[in-house]
Parts: sequence; C-alpha cells; structure tokens
Amino acid sequence: MTTTEKHVSVHKHTTGTKVTDDGTLSFFWRPHHITALIITILPLLYTTLTEDPAHEKDWEFNTKRGILAMIWVFLGFSVTMVPNGPFTRPHPLVWKITLCLGLVYQFGLVFLLFQSPSSARRLFKYFDKDLGEPLNFTAYGHDCKIYDPENFPDDPWHNLIHKMDGFVVAHFFGWMFKALMIRDVWIANVLSILFELLEYTFEHQMPNFSECWWDHWILDFVICNGGGILLGYYIMNFLKNKQYDWRGLYNQPDNTSKARRIVAQFSPYSWVSFHWRITKSLKNWIVVTTIIALYSISELNTFYLKFVL
Repeated sequence: MTTTEKHVSVHKHTTGTKVTDDGTLSFFWRPHHITALIITILPLLYTTLTEDPAHEKDWEFNTKRGILAMIWVFLGFSVTMVPNGPFTRPHPLVWKITLCLGLVYQFGLVFLLFQSPSSARRLFKYFDKDLGEPLNFTAYGHDCKIYDPENFPDDPWHNLIHKMDGFVVAHFFGWMFKALMIRDVWIANVLSILFELLEYTFEHQMPNFSECWWDHWILDFVICNGGGILLGYYIMNFLKNKQYDWRGLYNQPDNTSKARRIVAQFSPYSWVSFHWRITKSLKNWIVVTTIIALYSISELNTFYLKFVL
C-alpha cells in the first residue's frame, strides 16, 4: 500500500475482537531518520562547541557524562535501526526505546558478571554516594500474631499494619500486569504459588523472605497476587470483546471524537488471547514448564542481586 492509498480493512480474531483500520499512514507513523540523527548529535555538538577542552574537570564527572553519552548515541542509533516489534500503541518508538533500554540493562548485568561483589559495590557508589552500603532487610516473620492483646488498646493490630507497606501495592499491580503478559490465569497462579514456596526455601538466606503463614498465603497469595490476577483476567475479557475503530485522527468528525482517538492511542491495537495448552503434548508440557522455571529464576535473581551487592 502506498502512502496515498486509503482503504478500510476489517479483520476479526478468533477471540471475537473486531478491528477496523482505515490504513492512514500519517506523519505521526512515518520513520524520521534525519530528525532522530539531529536530536542525537545536538547534545554532542553543544558539548564540543561550548566547553573549553583545556579546562581540566573532575575525571569522575567526565566519565559519568561519557557513559551517559554512549547510552544516548546507542539509543539514537537503535531506535532508527531496530525493526518494529509486535506492539504498535501508543507508538512503535516507545517499544523500540523500551527494548534498547533493556539491552543497556543487559550490558550492565554482563559487565557485573565479571566483577567481584566489592568492586561492584564501589562501582555503584561511584554513580550514587548513597549506594554501596549494607541494607537493612526487613524480616516480617518475627511475630505472627494478627491481633496482639498485650498492646490493647494502644495498637493491637500493629503486626498487620506493619506489613501493609508499599510492597502490598507493588504485589497487586505487579501480578495484574503479569496476568496481562502471561494471559493464562492458571499459569499465573502456578507462578504465584511457586514464588511463595521459593520464599520458604530461601528465607534462611534472604531475611525479607521470612514471613508469617498468613502473610504468605492470605495477604500475598490470595489478596495481592490473586486480586491482581483476577483484575488482569477481567481486563483481558474486556479487551477481548471490545470493538476497535482505528480511524486516523484527522478523519474523526469532531473534536470530541479526536480527543477519544488520542486517548485510545494508549490502549492496545487489538487483543489476542493466548492458549498455552500445556497438556496437549509432552513437548508443550516441557516447554511451558521450562518457561515457568526461567520466569521464577528471573524474579528470584532480582532479590539475590540486591542481596549480594
């Protein structure tokens, strides 16, 4: 299809989601290599023309800026050369940058692999003076009484309130997004149970894995994890049955429709349900089980990385 052609394509996924797209290839969607090149070069050009090379600055300051400039140039190159991924909303550029930032993080992890813990701590302190210090890991399993009559009437619910920190919200919304990524309620619950068992297994090494039984299975598994998965499930059903009309912004009849189209830009282009079919064959079972294991190891790795460093 050329840039001047306009047509309306309608297709229907097996899930029932109807997507209507008028095929508008506007300025917003076209790649802009020259613009990206100019934006990438401008900060470097500014530094070259405005700073006195004879002026000796702090080498740590210069090194930090040099690393940031390397990342900036890498992102500028990558967002123009990396192909579009499976996601198009709100714009493919967002997902290109997300992918490239993930690569930068991966490079950092590879570099840390060849450092000793003490060297890695010094490296982090080099970027932020507050880092590189021992952390005070909070142990939640020291007192498992939900109601403490000894503190009545001052604060008998102190054990329950003490555990209501920012991680409760993080658990809830984290598992909501995991359910949207995995798109299978049963596998999401398997991962939820498995992580609670991993906390039991490694609480002798990780103090913050030490939790009361009701913290593990009621607050975490049922309320936070289960509630997040349930919300993700309802969002999946809503998106699966939603009709999408992707007429271009300039083809909308009035300002109200234009405003709705702008807001819709931040919702999925279409929604496809995914069926893992773990019991279909031995191969499916092995593949899905391997994915579950790698997913759990990846999550556990974030805690151990913080613990080691």
